[in-house]
Amino acid sequence: MSEPAIKEAWTATDRFMRDKALRLAYLSEEMKEHDVVSAMNWERRTGLDEGRAEGRAEGRAEGHAEGRAEVQKGTARRMLRAKMAPAEIAALLDLPEETILAFAREENNES
Repeated sequence: MSEPAIKEAWTATDRFMRDKALRLAYLSEEMKEHDVVSAMNWERRTGLDEGRAEGRAEGRAEGHAEGRAEVQKGTARRMLRAKMAPAEIAALLDLPEETILAFAREENNES
């Protein structure tokens, strides 16, 4: 403990520990800072959770839409192979006739 810096630090620590008002003010500031950090972390976690939930919902919706489109396309192609009229297929599947005609062109190109 011969170095002046160490002695000065011990003196300041001793003064701080004896001054109740200073200690309480310090602790109060520390708690405020901790509360701010905790609130920021909570908001971040909440935002991440909401973002993930939204992303999952959008992904499911896209997947369902793509799945329905694939089923309709397969059904339309089978109906075309069964020689049904494109207008009739469009009406049954609630699709534009142009879409059915595009499926027919694809079917003809693959044959």
